[in-house]
Amino acid sequence: MSLYNDLMRGDFDGCTPDDLKAIQIRADNAVSDLMLGVSSIGSLMFWAAASENYAEETAKGDMYRIGAMLGTIGEVTRALNDTAANAALLHSISKKEAKGSAGK
Repeated sequence: MSLYNDLMRGDFDGCTPDDLKAIQIRADNAVSDLMLGVSSIGSLMFWAAASENYAEETAKGDMYRIGAMLGTIGEVTRALNDTAANAALLHSISKKEAKGSAGK
Protein backbone atom coordinates (compact mmCIF):
# COMPACT_ATOMS: atom_id res chain seq x y z
CA MET A 1 0.00 0.00 0.00
CA SER A 2 1.25 3.50 -0.77
CA LEU A 3 0.40 7.03 0.27
CA TYR A 4 -1.36 7.39 -3.09
CA ASN A 5 -3.68 4.48 -2.23
CA ASP A 6 -4.35 5.95 1.20
CA LEU A 7 -5.33 9.32 -0.30
CA MET A 8 -7.12 8.19 -3.45
CA ARG A 9 -10.85 8.33 -3.01
CA GLY A 10 -12.86 6.16 -5.36
CA ASP A 11 -15.91 5.41 -3.23
CA PHE A 12 -18.47 8.17 -3.54
CA ASP A 13 -21.52 6.16 -2.50
CA GLY A 14 -24.06 8.37 -0.79
CA CYS A 15 -22.64 11.60 -2.22
CA THR A 16 -25.09 14.05 -3.71
CA PRO A 17 -24.26 15.86 -6.96
CA ASP A 18 -23.43 18.95 -4.86
CA ASP A 19 -21.08 16.85 -2.67
CA LEU A 20 -19.33 15.52 -5.79
CA LYS A 21 -18.90 19.01 -7.22
CA ALA A 22 -17.48 20.27 -3.91
CA ILE A 23 -15.02 17.34 -3.74
CA GLN A 24 -13.92 18.04 -7.30
CA ILE A 25 -13.39 21.75 -6.60
CA ARG A 26 -11.43 21.14 -3.37
CA ALA A 27 -9.19 18.54 -5.02
CA ASP A 28 -8.61 20.71 -8.11
CA ASN A 29 -7.73 23.71 -5.93
CA ALA A 30 -5.34 21.61 -3.83
CA VAL A 31 -3.57 20.36 -6.98
CA SER A 32 -3.21 23.93 -8.22
CA ASP A 33 -1.87 25.16 -4.87
CA LEU A 34 0.64 22.30 -4.66
CA MET A 35 1.93 22.94 -8.17
CA LEU A 36 2.28 26.67 -7.51
CA GLY A 37 4.23 25.84 -4.35
CA VAL A 38 6.57 23.50 -6.21
CA SER A 39 7.22 26.22 -8.81
CA SER A 40 7.98 28.70 -6.04
CA ILE A 41 10.45 26.28 -4.47
CA GLY A 42 12.22 26.01 -7.83
CA SER A 43 12.49 29.78 -8.07
CA LEU A 44 13.71 30.05 -4.48
CA MET A 45 16.35 27.36 -5.06
CA PHE A 46 17.55 29.07 -8.23
CA TRP A 47 18.10 32.40 -6.51
CA ALA A 48 19.55 30.84 -3.33
CA ALA A 49 22.15 29.02 -5.43
CA ALA A 50 23.38 32.36 -6.76
CA SER A 51 23.97 33.70 -3.23
CA GLU A 52 27.54 33.63 -1.93
CA ASN A 53 26.27 33.48 1.68
CA TYR A 54 24.46 30.15 1.23
CA ALA A 55 26.77 27.56 2.85
CA GLU A 56 27.27 24.30 0.98
CA GLU A 57 26.33 22.11 3.97
CA THR A 58 23.15 24.14 4.54
CA ALA A 59 22.29 23.81 0.85
CA LYS A 60 22.88 20.05 0.96
CA GLY A 61 20.54 19.66 3.94
CA ASP A 62 17.91 21.86 2.31
CA MET A 63 18.11 19.88 -0.93
CA TYR A 64 17.65 16.60 0.95
CA ARG A 65 14.54 17.88 2.74
CA ILE A 66 13.09 19.43 -0.42
CA GLY A 67 13.69 16.18 -2.32
CA ALA A 68 11.86 14.18 0.34
CA MET A 69 8.96 16.63 0.28
CA LEU A 70 8.71 16.64 -3.52
CA GLY A 71 8.61 12.84 -3.58
CA THR A 72 5.63 12.92 -1.25
CA ILE A 73 3.93 15.80 -3.06
CA GLY A 74 3.99 13.79 -6.29
CA GLU A 75 1.82 11.05 -4.78
CA VAL A 76 -0.45 13.52 -3.01
CA THR A 77 -0.97 15.56 -6.17
CA ARG A 78 -1.66 12.46 -8.26
CA ALA A 79 -4.21 11.19 -5.73
CA LEU A 80 -5.95 14.56 -5.54
CA ASN A 81 -6.03 14.82 -9.32
CA ASP A 82 -7.56 11.35 -9.66
CA THR A 83 -10.07 12.10 -6.89
CA ALA A 84 -11.11 15.28 -8.70
CA ALA A 85 -11.49 13.38 -11.98
CA ASN A 86 -13.56 10.63 -10.33
CA ALA A 87 -15.82 13.16 -8.62
CA ALA A 88 -16.26 15.09 -11.89
CA LEU A 89 -17.19 11.92 -13.78
CA LEU A 90 -19.70 10.81 -11.17
CA HIS A 91 -21.11 14.35 -10.98
CA SER A 92 -21.61 14.32 -14.75
CA ILE A 93 -23.27 10.89 -14.61
CA SER A 94 -25.58 11.95 -11.77
CA LYS A 95 -26.62 15.07 -13.71
CA LYS A 96 -27.44 12.95 -16.78
CA GLU A 97 -29.39 10.48 -14.64
CA ALA A 98 -31.31 13.35 -13.03
CA LYS A 99 -32.21 14.74 -16.47
CA GLY A 100 -33.27 11.26 -17.60
CA SER A 101 -35.47 10.79 -14.52
CA ALA A 102 -37.06 14.21 -14.99
CA GLY A 103 -38.05 13.32 -18.54
CA LYS A 104 -39.93 10.18 -17.49
